[in-house]
Amino acid sequence: MQTICDLKIELKKRGIKGISGLNKSQLIALLASGKSAPKPKETPKEAPKEAPKEAPKPPPTPKLLKMKEPAESNKYKNTELKTLVRLEFNTEKLVKNSNVMSGEKINAEKKLKEIEKAIALRPEKDVKLTRLNFLQDKDFQELNTLRIDLEKKIKNRKLPAPDIKRYRAQLTTLNRAIKLKNRELNN
Repeated sequence: MQTICDLKIELKKRGIKGISGLNKSQLIALLASGKSAPKPKETPKEAPKEAPKEAPKPPPTPKLLKMKEPAESNKYKNTELKTLVRLEFNTEKLVKNSNVMSGEKINAEKKLKEIEKAIALRPEKDVKLTRLNFLQDKDFQELNTLRIDLEKKIKNRKLPAPDIKRYRAQLTTLNRAIKLKNRELNN
């Protein structure tokens, strides 16, 4: 009795192909016939139908670049001027305070710049009146301290001209507040 391996060797010697995947009885039948195993007829595959070609789409138009302000600058956009002046005053105090941690001071400086930007967008006359009203509520000693600080800033020649101009306007407003405070004390 021959094994499957013996049958396959015999078929290979005779040059018969198509023996893989056949069982023992099929191999014996193939050896007896002496011809290669018939290949199963394959039906020709239909070529996939191509969809009708559409006109190529034009490349998308590039979007226009818009200069957007960072979201933080809009933070104080709708804030009342009175509140902005109060925030500016308190934030300046925080920046000047020597007992404040450096990280907190940096954050306060950023916040102060944002507040100053928001104030700069308001009418100058309204800003002066609001500052004057705010300063009138402060005590006399605090007003004098502010005046001295502003005078020091103005004397600093390293500052850009717009900053000096702004500080001079603040000093004028502060001097008016001091005069009004003196009148109140004398009456």
